[in-house]
Amino acid sequence: MRRLILFVILLLLTGCAGMYHVKTHPVIKTSVNIPPPKGIVAAGNTRAVMLKWQPIMGYEGVGGYRIFRGTVKDGNYRKVGETKGKYKTIYVDKGDVFKHLQDETTYYYKIAAFDKDGKLGYLSLPVLAKTAPPPAIPQVLTAMSNICRKITLSWAVSNKENVCGYIIYRGESKSEPLKKLTKVRGRLNTSYIDENLPDNATYCYSISAYNEAGAVSKPSPAVCAVTKKSPMGPHNLISKRQGACKIVLNWHPSTTPDVILYEIYRGESEKRFSKIKEVSSAYITFINAGLTPGKTYFYKVRAKDADGLFSSFSNVAQIQVKALPSSPKGISVVETAKVVLVKWEKSETSDVVKYILYRKSHLVFIKEMVETDKTSFTDNAVDRNTTYTYWVRAVDSTGQLSKDGPSISIKTSK
Repeated sequence: MRRLILFVILLLLTGCAGMYHVKTHPVIKTSVNIPPPKGIVAAGNTRAVMLKWQPIMGYEGVGGYRIFRGTVKDGNYRKVGETKGKYKTIYVDKGDVFKHLQDETTYYYKIAAFDKDGKLGYLSLPVLAKTAPPPAIPQVLTAMSNICRKITLSWAVSNKENVCGYIIYRGESKSEPLKKLTKVRGRLNTSYIDENLPDNATYCYSISAYNEAGAVSKPSPAVCAVTKKSPMGPHNLISKRQGACKIVLNWHPSTTPDVILYEIYRGESEKRFSKIKEVSSAYITFINAGLTPGKTYFYKVRAKDADGLFSSFSNVAQIQVKALPSSPKGISVVETAKVVLVKWEKSETSDVVKYILYRKSHLVFIKEMVETDKTSFTDNAVDRNTTYTYWVRAVDSTGQLSKDGPSISIKTSK
């Protein structure tokens, strides 16, 4: 009884009772007495191994050959393909449907013939082959800085004829993983322009080579470059009045060598501007004429370089255009001894230099009577029994005319 119990326990532990399964390599069974192929040669290539052997002579029932592959000489082998026909003695192993052979990897092969019923003969001894390594890492990668919104890459051409092109990776620093940017097709194409980049932006790049089988080299060491920065802006913008309805702007120039012009913007508030003029970078002064008297304007300036990049704006300069002189008030008229004496008060504007007296008669006829720095005028060119209307305008030092002052009428005696 004890022996029986021990035997059952042993069966359970070894799996012989079918309750436990010990994994073993599958056995490739020989079913017919066909000798193994001879003269097997295995040659590794890029993600492929080519096998060649001698046909089996002296046995008319050979229907073809089956190829078995393993990764360890004495390990597990599995069928990877077959050829049909006694004389079909070449086979290229490119891997499985969804998985290619690995780069620079040793594989082992055994070959056996099968008869016309598909029964397998004896397996050959294993042969080995090593696949080709991936392409070499591209050399001499350079990235050119200080180009307008672009970075130009160049590298040395690969010396491997089966290289089909290059993969470019990009990131914003060497410390982070670089992501695939694009492919450059063609072994001899050894440059790439990365376009539409921000100004003054840093990017880092590395490249890999890939061959016709899709094998990819390790990435090259990363190199970094910086796009061209925007030009330095003009500064210390100053605005001054110059005469009537004119403003003179002056600024300190940009220190960037390739600045070609300045753009001048004007607004009626600090929130809304429009461009009014472009001037050559040879100028740091601009006169804005034709402005509205008494109105406040805001100005700012920016630089533009030869590549079309703009600087930041200068400070905002605010200024009020000189207002029109105030109109003379207190006009009065008196008729004495066949003349009319016209008087008025001084303008409240301090820089008024003269006054212009106007007279209207016969409803529509207007005449400029006099320009004077006085505040009175004797009109001795009057007719009897006629109505005259008088008014005065002031003229300031810049030549600006005030609006018409109050008018006054008088009818001369008969």
